[in-house]
Amino acid sequence: MSMLQMEPFFMNLRKIKMKYSLLALALFTFFTSCNKDPEHSIRIKNNSSGMITDAKIRDVSYGTIAIGETTDYQLLGEVNNETVSGTYENDFQFLLTVDIDRQGESNWSLTINNIDTATGDLNVMFTEED
Repeated sequence: MSMLQMEPFFMNLRKIKMKYSLLALALFTFFTSCNKDPEHSIRIKNNSSGMITDAKIRDVSYGTIAIGETTDYQLLGEVNNETVSGTYENDFQFLLTVDIDRQGESNWSLTINNIDTATGDLNVMFTEED
């Protein structure tokens, strides 16, 4: 084969290398630029003077929380404004919204300190745990 006959072969080889290089660069950019959705876990602490039943955040059930009890963390995944609901002392239903606007992975505690059934006031604290 003469040098002139080999030149098209090298031209095609360069084009193939260029295509694969561009494809590899595009795939690398795609996979490294995707952000992982935040993963948040929340637990509920009952520091009130009554039992809480049917406790839920979103549709995730925390069940019954006795006085002084803390639930296990429940993974909720990506969260933002989340609805917390439950029943206090078997007759007072409560509903509140907590706002979580954080990136990354975090553990949170929702502490219910007091529920005034006469006024409907809830004394709660929402904290990020280490």
